[in-house]
Amino acid sequence: MPKKNTFYPGLILFMFLSTLIFFTPAKGEVKIVDGIVAVVNDDIITLTDIRIVQAFNFLGREMDRGVVYDYNDVLESMIKQKLAVRMTGETDIIGAAELGIALQRELDKLNKEFLKIELERFDLKIDDLKEYLIEKILYQSVISRRFSREIFVNLKEIEVYYEGRYLPAQKEKNQKPQPMMKILSEIESIVKEEKAEKQIEEWLKYLTDKADIQVFTDKYPEYFNSLDYARVEVAADARRRG
Repeated sequence: MPKKNTFYPGLILFMFLSTLIFFTPAKGEVKIVDGIVAVVNDDIITLTDIRIVQAFNFLGREMDRGVVYDYNDVLESMIKQKLAVRMTGETDIIGAAELGIALQRELDKLNKEFLKIELERFDLKIDDLKEYLIEKILYQSVISRRFSREIFVNLKEIEVYYEGRYLPAQKEKNQKPQPMMKILSEIESIVKEEKAEKQIEEWLKYLTDKADIQVFTDKYPEYFNSLDYARVEVAADARRRG
């Protein structure tokens, strides 16, 4: 039987009390600037958390460069990331020295001019970013430890990819296809990567099913007005268990 979401009246009261708003005097409009968006087991995700993670791209999974991910995508990834780190005890596995080196490496990757602008925009200090980066590092460590084993791809899988995807793609681009044996290693790498991603998603789905997740995106329609619960797995699962 699926685990039922627990309703915490005290938490809901806290959510409303902790929601920050400001008034626009000219029009008398009210705009929410922060508040609780989700609770993942005992971890709280706020609107500010999502904005920071989106701005700095502090998600453990690889994000396409140049693409702006909306708050729905970021929230979904943050929930899965928290589940992977908290429910596997990764915080007790990685050493402090190793974590410190990884943290400095991530900080060094940030463009200095961009960093200055964004820190000022969010009124943050560099140390305020560390908790987000540490969670990103721990998530990547979890995935590496659990899915670093070699994935086997057989010839049939390569043939299926070649005939079902490569050839149609070349035809659509009006390009002459290469013989399968000439691009065998390239196709094998693609299939391996896709199989690994599928395994990771299945494992994250398993963690989601075991978790207690509460999502309050309906309180912030200005930011989450396009949320499709059928598309966002974690929110859909949470509502079904509610």
